[in-house]
Amino acid sequence: MILPVVFAALTLGAPPLTEVQQVQLGAVYDDSPRLDGPGLYALLGNAMGWDKDDWDGAATPSWVSLAADPGASRGEVFLIEGEFLRKRRIDLVRPGPWGEALTEWAVQVGPGDEDFAVVYFIDPQETMTRPARGTKVQIAARFYKLWHTLDMENRPRRYLTFVGRPVRIVAEGGVWMRPLLIGAALAGAAALFFLLRRLTRRGAAPSPLERQRRRIERRDAAAEDEDEDGSPEPDDDLPHDPAEALKEMQRRHDA
Repeated sequence: MILPVVFAALTLGAPPLTEVQQVQLGAVYDDSPRLDGPGLYALLGNAMGWDKDDWDGAATPSWVSLAADPGASRGEVFLIEGEFLRKRRIDLVRPGPWGEALTEWAVQVGPGDEDFAVVYFIDPQETMTRPARGTKVQIAARFYKLWHTLDMENRPRRYLTFVGRPVRIVAEGGVWMRPLLIGAALAGAAALFFLLRRLTRRGAAPSPLERQRRRIERRDAAAEDEDEDGSPEPDDDLPHDPAEALKEMQRRHDA
């Protein structure tokens, strides 16, 4: 069935669909496991004449309405806004001016596990860069079909598929992590600094007061040994009374 919607060249960034392309889109079956088909090539041919910087006519879709009645909006231009999830290459049965394979992007468009769109881009030489996961993107694309297939974990899933052209990076992914990473790096540097300082202080030469304290400890230990085995205690020029010895040490240290 020929779609009743006629796209005016003055109101859309993408060129209007030809009559043949509309016929091909009218024969598309939703919820089919087959992705490659005449409807896909109709949109690829249309996208070949689409200016990559032209966003005219792209409006945010109602995802619920698209899933409930895909035929009513097939071929329309929509603005897809969300977070980039993954990229991969899809081989085509019919190579053409669009190349032998397409670049596929999965974009998260809502909070749920199934709230994402699959967009196909003409990318013959695979020159499109892969954004970081979570990067905010905007894409102008024509709606293709509901595709029923298996996900990466072999579970049956339904995907809203599009053929896109203009792409805009809104915000780099993982920006919210940068303050945490910087804070962790600063904390690690501070911990390393204090550890090195402690080790350095342990290896430094003792102060005069510390040397005197150690001498008193050795003398007291020698005195204890003398009490036990009768050996003479070592000579020392400090008073034998510990309190007087500490006073003498403090006096010498001040001097």
